[in-house]
Amino acid sequence: MFWQQARIRLADTRFNRAFFISLITDGWKDCRMVVRWILFGVVLAGLVRAFVSPEQFGAYFGPTLAGLGLDSLGSNHCGSLL
Repeated sequence: MFWQQARIRLADTRFNRAFFISLITDGWKDCRMVVRWILFGVVLAGLVRAFVSPEQFGAYFGPTLAGLGLDSLGSNHCGSLL
């Protein structure tokens, strides 16, 4: 079913100048959110690296059940802030 619909839709697609312009503009609009999250992650990693020693980070967020819980809590909480 999927492949039949994909073949039909692909046959109906016109690869002209308007198609490529809309592809580029829509891609640029949609990538802004991804770039924003990447920038947030880089800034957050820099802040953690600046203010938390690697020993403390390993103790709290290391390969333990508590580390997994803190990591999940932090990622869910930071995601709800933005």
